[in-house]
Amino acid sequence: MALYFVDVESTGVDLKNDRLIQLAFLKVQGDNIEAFNDLCYTDIEMNDTVVNIHHITNAMLEDKYWPYETDAFIELEKGNNPSNYFIAHGNELDVAMLEHEELILEMQKIDTDKCARLLLKEAASYKLEDLIIRYNLTQKVETVAKQIGLKSMTLCVCCFCMVLIPGSVTGMDGRHTAGPFSFRIRKRKKSSPRLQGTM
Repeated sequence: MALYFVDVESTGVDLKNDRLIQLAFLKVQGDNIEAFNDLCYTDIEMNDTVVNIHHITNAMLEDKYWPYETDAFIELEKGNNPSNYFIAHGNELDVAMLEHEELILEMQKIDTDKCARLLLKEAASYKLEDLIIRYNLTQKVETVAKQIGLKSMTLCVCCFCMVLIPGSVTGMDGRHTAGPFSFRIRKRKKSSPRLQGTM
């Protein structure tokens, strides 16, 4: 069993017409954590409103692979079976963007936004960052991010989801129920730029 804590960025929020431009996730399996994070090529022109939200421009994507060619997509596809879990905060967009790339999720899906709304009735906001602050999880998130060596803000969002799921971070090896973490991190190669002029 593996847990995939996923965050995507897209050309917009239209579930039918927008497309994936970044796929990032943390794969947790036993005491191993692997980080995947790839920008993806798109031929959809993004407007300034969208760019101001995720700060990814079309120019940044010109030499990238199509989504289905990236390391992140290929790895997610490998793990796409009912024994694994796809975990995201408000995962309707994430699932729709992956389906546009013909990846129909067979994993069991957990939406931490829906979980929070059902379980944390007193919360004033269900934005992931607000939940982290409200429940004093900032230090745990920072500790996990530091141990994994995360610098990407998108991967930090995945990290936020991790600390909301009991047992996904602490206690994975039966010993670490608090305090420092001891994960084995596999180094990932970066995706090569999209080959210009090829099929």
